[in-house]
Amino acid sequence: MRPIIRGALGVWFVAVFLAGAAGQVTTGPMAELPLVLIPAYFVPLFIMLHLASLLQARQKASTRYFGEPV
Repeated sequence: MRPIIRGALGVWFVAVFLAGAAGQVTTGPMAELPLVLIPAYFVPLFIMLHLASLLQARQKASTRYFGEPV
């Protein structure tokens, strides 16, 4: 069964490649893709880092004045 699937995929790939169905390849997506990194990864990362630092500062302040963590 696998040789049949490989053969069918090979024929399909050659047909698509020769027909030019992929279209014109441009660098447009590479110009827009890095813009996704800011809201998708950096904003949540900065929120987590700020929360971690605020919680650590709160814990350190409570142990400095009261001697025990809250």
